[in-house]
Amino acid sequence: MEPRTPRLYHVREGSASSATFTAFGSVGVVCAATATMLVGAVIAASLGAPVMVTAVVGQALMLAVPFAAMRGSGRTRDALGLKRPRANRYYAAALLIGASAWYLNMRLVEALPLRDEDVQLLDLIDRPSVPVVLFAVALAPAICEEVLFRGVLVRGLATRFFPLVAILAGALVFSLYHLRIVQLVPTFTLGLLLGFLALRADSAVPGMIAHFVNNAIALVVARGDAPPIASAFGHHPNIAVVGCGIATTLGLVLATGWRPPERAT
Repeated sequence: MEPRTPRLYHVREGSASSATFTAFGSVGVVCAATATMLVGAVIAASLGAPVMVTAVVGQALMLAVPFAAMRGSGRTRDALGLKRPRANRYYAAALLIGASAWYLNMRLVEALPLRDEDVQLLDLIDRPSVPVVLFAVALAPAICEEVLFRGVLVRGLATRFFPLVAILAGALVFSLYHLRIVQLVPTFTLGLLLGFLALRADSAVPGMIAHFVNNAIALVVARGDAPPIASAFGHHPNIAVVGCGIATTLGLVLATGWRPPERAT
């Protein structure tokens, strides 16, 4: 019987051709998807489409590329990370991370000297209705970006490089993809969390949940649509930081697979 060794992630033997893309193949998919998204967004904007419509069109076109690569290479949806995670605890880990990381990153953004750009970004999300913003800026990115950057890229890189290298590289690419300087640091830290979660779960699904919850809460708070949350966090910022830090840590602990020792009988 083969002894079990603690690893962050590994490809199942005999299923590498369908379980993941290769490291270099995943990079190619990301480059093609990003280029397709940019071209589609430019065309949509030039036709006078609203900002939110342009964003959704770009995301949809971006998602189409890994699906096309999957079909063209004879792989299954597992190669996109679209499968059940290894255990149900990853769903709980996703909720904890998504519900807390947004505030930690918000405090991080407040320390950056880039307020003008931040105001411009908030102005874009203030205009449409809440359902439209949640769909365009929370749900669509949660699905499309997690498939591309975690389901394809991070999991693909991890087949060739050390897991830490795959997570760091994936987070860096995810950060640069957002283009706006004010988003570089928070998207990098979020990318680290989501990359770790994807490799531990061997699935992009928990990351989708964490990504959506993170974006959704941040959006409604930034727009002023959740006064109780904003008031509670605003009046007790230090407690909020500690509480969110604990929640994120618990999410990471769950993702590592730690369990309390069994009581002796």
